[in-house]
Amino acid sequence: MANQFKVNFPFHIRMGANVAYAVAEEVAGSRPDLLSIGGEIPTFRFQGGVVVKVYMVNLDQFTESWRTPHSKDFVVTHCEVRYYPRWVAGYPDGNKVSEVWGAEKLLDLKTRRQWHDPRVVHIASIKGSVGVFINAAADTGYISVDPEKNQDGYSILYDKVEYARFVEGDLDRAKEEAQKLLDGHLTVNG
Repeated sequence: MANQFKVNFPFHIRMGANVAYAVAEEVAGSRPDLLSIGGEIPTFRFQGGVVVKVYMVNLDQFTESWRTPHSKDFVVTHCEVRYYPRWVAGYPDGNKVSEVWGAEKLLDLKTRRQWHDPRVVHIASIKGSVGVFINAAADTGYISVDPEKNQDGYSILYDKVEYARFVEGDLDRAKEEAQKLLDGHLTVNG
């Protein structure tokens, strides 16, 4: 009797494998065998020298802690791909190609080599919001907010400013815009 064992891969590895197989099949021309998986960023090594590193983001990490249920929602933003171009005879020519496949190229690939999960998104499209809250206690007849009477969080969302989570400096821009909105509200309604 042969030794049998089961391997349970984490969810993000299974999601990344869908993309890695499609990319490897595209560059190799046929579906190569998977040789290994490793790395903090899932890196898939295939027969023939094809290496696909899949960059994914778990969108659930941005869900508020109180919101339930939580579910893992991975999206792929881009891949690093290394491979040997093939001659007609099928032998490596010795020059390894390294490319970054962005969201556009992956979306185009998905039309030819389907996979269900994860979805492909542009990294700049992963958004967050900076909320502008105002004290609403005065609008309902309270002269002031008294934390002793459990009125501490009596505020409403007045407005919000979106920002791209992975675009450097965009959060600071959003905070400045939110502060201007708040200052404008306080000046007009002060």
